[in-house]
Amino acid sequence: QQQQLQSHNQALELAVLTRTQALEQKALELAQIDQSRRLFFAKVSHELRTPLTVILAEAEIASQRGGDAASALLRIQAHGQMLNRRIKDLLALARSDHGEVPIVLTPLELAPLLADVNTAASVYAQALDIAVTLDIDLRPDIEMIGDHDWLGHALIALIDNALKHAPHGSQVSVACKQDPSHWQFIVEDEGPGVDAAALPLLTEPYFQSGNDATRLGTGLGLAVVQWVVD
Repeated sequence: QQQQLQSHNQALELAVLTRTQALEQKALELAQIDQSRRLFFAKVSHELRTPLTVILAEAEIASQRGGDAASALLRIQAHGQMLNRRIKDLLALARSDHGEVPIVLTPLELAPLLADVNTAASVYAQALDIAVTLDIDLRPDIEMIGDHDWLGHALIALIDNALKHAPHGSQVSVACKQDPSHWQFIVEDEGPGVDAAALPLLTEPYFQSGNDATRLGTGLGLAVVQWVVD
């Protein structure tokens, strides 16, 4: 009986120790989740506040100008579109781990898609005094298999990233060229570039390189690009 009682106590102590370790691990995970949540909301609030501030300011200016409000309305439209893309970024990242965002693969033509992407990006670029040049080496009937909306969103995110780092008065070039085995989509800006050590981290959510820029975001755009491509 003593041996059985001792064995039972040892088993109970082991069970308590195992449970305690599990609870400690769970508490650590919850603390990490809470820290990520705080970081998420801090970055999101900043990301959404900036274009909203511009929209409200430009709307006030437009209301005071009367009939000549084209430039202010252009900036309102550009920042409104950027804000809409950021919200879509956030929703995509939030839902992607649960498989709730459907990717619909259908045949699509590249040339019209890139033209739409260029139109959407140019409005925002014009508001920033940055030129976007488009070089498409495509026949009109070139097709691929993909999700039209999400692929376009990913391409716009790439251009948005370039616009954040491009100096005022510079240009961002967008090109699509054919290699022997695939099509290559190229976005180039005249900004400071990225340190080699930071390249592997560029598609991590919330990561931002250390280069100074005047229009840094939250580090979500390239993460969405990576998710769409994957």
